Amino acid sequence: MIISKKLIRFGYLLTDFLAAAAAWLCYYLYRSHIAEDHQPGKFFSLFYSTITIAVFWCLVYGFWGFYRDYLRKSRMRELFNLFSAVLMGVVLIFLILILDEDGSGVRIRYYKTTTIYFLIHLLIAGFAKMLYLSLIKRLILSGKIRFETLLLGNGPAAMEICLDIRQNSRHLGLHFTGFMHLDDSASADMEAETGLANLGHYSRLAGILESHNIEQVVVAIEATDHPHLEEILTVAEGKNRIISILPDMYQILLGLVKVQHVFGTPLIEIRKDLMPVWQQVTKRAIDITASLLVLVLGSPFFLLVALPFKLMLFVLADGWNLLLGSLAASFVT
Repeated sequence: MIISKKLIRFGYLLTDFLAAAAAWLCYYLYRSHIAEDHQPGKFFSLFYSTITIAVFWCLVYGFWGFYRDYLRKSRMRELFNLFSAVLMGVVLIFLILILDEDGSGVRIRYYKTTTIYFLIHLLIAGFAKMLYLSLIKRLILSGKIRFETLLLGNGPAAMEICLDIRQNSRHLGLHFTGFMHLDDSASADMEAETGLANLGHYSRLAGILESHNIEQVVVAIEATDHPHLEEILTVAEGKNRIISILPDMYQILLGLVKVQHVFGTPLIEIRKDLMPVWQQVTKRAIDITASLLVLVLGSPFFLLVALPFKLMLFVLADGWNLLLGSLAASFVT
């Protein structure tokens, strides 16, 4: 039974929501019964404040890029990213709460409990994320989550990589839908050895990606077919698919290629998103803000520059005669 990836995404989002709510409740109990510095009437009711904080944390995680390519996440890398995301979120929460409070004594108590909330949220959210990501890894290993993959090539390299991934790289979750050839001479041997369906010539790549819902393309062409590589990458990147390329052994030995897989087939993964999500959002916000400032502050200058040309064009085109003539014509009709 194949589990829907949308359901997995919803579960990941729900896990973060519940973990953030649990962390806020633990902090609320700490302040109310241990620190004894909670002042009733200063915050929202507990229910609404918990919902608000949980939604806020989901937005922070989304801004930090936790929900992009979530099925292929490294658990250790997620922990390091979580540390920086939680640090930023805690600082924002307490800046907002401090500005809403009156009195230096209250602010000092908030400063003392900031570290407590940071540790509580980091521990609970980290534990929840590790549990859910471990569950995803188990589902991938069991084949309940898989990524529809197209193998591009029909030579010895493509045959070897297909058999190796099936035997030694189950953790990748790649399910080969079929293969496409550059030269049909060896397609029969490829079908017999791997059992994959021949989906035709690579010139039909764009249509096959859409019709078979391909998520990843593994390019395993021979060295003699490298002139076609640019065309293949252009089509695949235009369809927003993950592209993996089998490097030459000569390049690996020279150190020209860095691979992430210690065991199994070494694959180079080509990604278009070189910037993290938060950097993309920040850059976009800066671009929009700078453009608006230039339009607003520079509009008088633009007007002064454009006005002489408008007047010159008006005089050269005999604007008064044209204007009066059009007014007279409108009264006549």
